Amino acid sequence: PICVYLARRHAKDRPLSNEADVVQWFERHGFTAIEPEQHSLDAQRDYVANAEIIAGPYGANLANLIFATRARQCFILATKPQPEFARLASVLGIASWHVVPEAIKLREGRTVSESFGFTADLKQIEFALAAMAV
Repeated sequence: PICVYLARRHAKDRPLSNEADVVQWFERHGFTAIEPEQHSLDAQRDYVANAEIIAGPYGANLANLIFATRARQCFILATKPQPEFARLASVLGIASWHVVPEAIKLREGRTVSESFGFTADLKQIEFALAAMAV
C-alpha cells in the first residue's frame, strides 16, 4: 500500500522530541515522510489523495485527510486529547488508530500545547501498526 507520514518537525507547540527517529521508523516500514509546510497545497493533496494509509502527530497536518480519497486507515500520534481528526477520519470512512506519546514538560505556558512536548514509544507504534495489519 502507499503510505504517507505527515511530519511536524518544525512545530513550536507540542513538538515530538524524537520525531527524527519516528520518521526513520516509518520510512523503514514503507512510508514516505513529508513535511506538509514544505509543499504547496496541490502537492499535499496529491500525496494524501494517493495514500492508503496516512500517519502523523496530531495537528493541522492531519487536516489533509480531507484529500484522502483512497485511504483505508490513519494513524495518529495523539499529542492532544481532542478527537477532531479521528472524527474527520470516521466521517470519511477511514479507520483511525492512535498511540499516546509520553508528555514532557518543556516550559510554562498558557496551554498544554505551549507547555509540553512529547516522546513517542517506537514499540507502541510498532504494536499498533501490526494491529492495523500494515
